[in-house]
Formats: sequence, C-alpha cells, structure tokens
Amino acid sequence: MSFQGKQLPAELVETVVRLKNHYDEERKTGKFVSTKDAAKRTADALGIGIATVKRIMAQYKKDGDEVVVRIKERPGRPPSSMCPIAQPIVRKFIRTENLGGRRVSIGRVCKFLSSKHGIDVPKMTLWRALNRWGFSHGEGRRRNSLKEQDRIIFARREYLRAKLANRNPDGT
Repeated sequence: MSFQGKQLPAELVETVVRLKNHYDEERKTGKFVSTKDAAKRTADALGIGIATVKRIMAQYKKDGDEVVVRIKERPGRPPSSMCPIAQPIVRKFIRTENLGGRRVSIGRVCKFLSSKHGIDVPKMTLWRALNRWGFSHGEGRRRNSLKEQDRIIFARREYLRAKLANRNPDGT
C-alpha cells in the first residue's frame, strides 16, 4: 500500500505507535533482539518509510502520548468537509435542544461545536453536512428550527423496536 502524498488513516497511525512501543519494550526487556532499530522494524512490518515512523512518533510524544490525526487544511479556504466524529455530537445536541423546546439554528450548532469540542466549521459546510445527515428546517410558530427529518426518526424508532424485540425474556 502506498501512502505517498496522502493522509495516513488514524488506524495506521495508532498501529505504528503501538508496534513501535512494543518493539521498544521488547528491546529493553529482552537479552536477544533481532535488531536494535525499532523504527526500522516497524517500517518494514507495515511497509512504510522509517522517516514516516519517526515523524509519527515525534508527533505522538509532542501531543503528550496521545494519538491525534490532524486533517491538513488547505491554505486560504475553510474546510470543505466535517470530521465524522462530529455527527453523533451534533445529533445529540439537536435532540436535547428540541426535547427541551429550545430553538436550534446553524449558528447555535456552530457555537456549540467550537466552544465545547473545539471544532471550528463554517456555517455552509455545517449546513451541507446537516442536509446529508438527514436534518431539515421544521415549521415553527414564529421561526423555523433545525430538526431531524421524519424518515430518520421513524428509522431510529423501528431499529429500537427491533432491538427490544430481540432481547431475551430476562432483559439481556
């Protein structure tokens, strides 16, 4: 697999970190190790370059022993896509606001994402993502508000009914 010039998947970055740490521990505890260069062994095992392994490990140590994959931003433009991690966060926020009877707008969702989760997203990008995820503007008495489309609500209810029907009599 060639990742030259492309963003590495988060799973591969985590694998590199774990494998490199394993080889380092093996080198420290074992008397006989096939090679002392853990970065080279990791690179050979995963089919990537030694420089890539060293760069990933440097970033890992810089982030405080935490695997963080940053999406590279294009200069001069706002990001054109949202990270998939934001979808359940946005869904939960909109549901709780709707259940509480509060009006939900794209601006409020943007402010919530930036203040609570540190995700800065332009309004139009968020709007497109909300449309893809099945949200729409509902009719209100005074103003329109964001809500999930009926088909999404029905699908979730049907899924939950099937999940409950699949349980054993003792509730497990």
